[in-house]
Amino acid sequence: MKESPACYDMMVKCGVKFADQVIRLGGHSAPRTIFAENYAGGGICVPMHKWLKDHGVEFRNKSFCSAVLTDKDGVVRGVEVEGQYDFDKKTHKNTYKVQAVKGVVFATGGWGADNEFISASTPQYSTLESTSQKGATSESVRMLLGLGAMPVLLDIYQVGP
Repeated sequence: MKESPACYDMMVKCGVKFADQVIRLGGHSAPRTIFAENYAGGGICVPMHKWLKDHGVEFRNKSFCSAVLTDKDGVVRGVEVEGQYDFDKKTHKNTYKVQAVKGVVFATGGWGADNEFISASTPQYSTLESTSQKGATSESVRMLLGLGAMPVLLDIYQVGP
């Protein structure tokens, strides 16, 4: 690489160790893929998760964002969360609000398990089986679209192994 992209530099700062080669994957016209040293996603996620926790980021797993909290001007001020959410039963144990300090980041994990949402943009993919986790549904994306978020590439999917 001539110059490292900011995301690469950030991952290295978080302790991710990369394999010392750039390779070409199927469909690529040139080598442009690097892997974590252990060639697994955990080689990226685990060190980043640890670094972020060590720097004050609080992760809330098994959580479902049921509402985006905005002020009278439409500025996002926080979220309402259903805690200990069971994605099979669509039940939760508690509800609480989280006020934003500097902003709200949505890491929804995609919507690969939501055939209805997929059918809206790419009907030919809507009946395919997915390896996505059960919580990969479109509720958050739909909620954000309803608030005026501008979608980008909602019709792009990875298909295959």
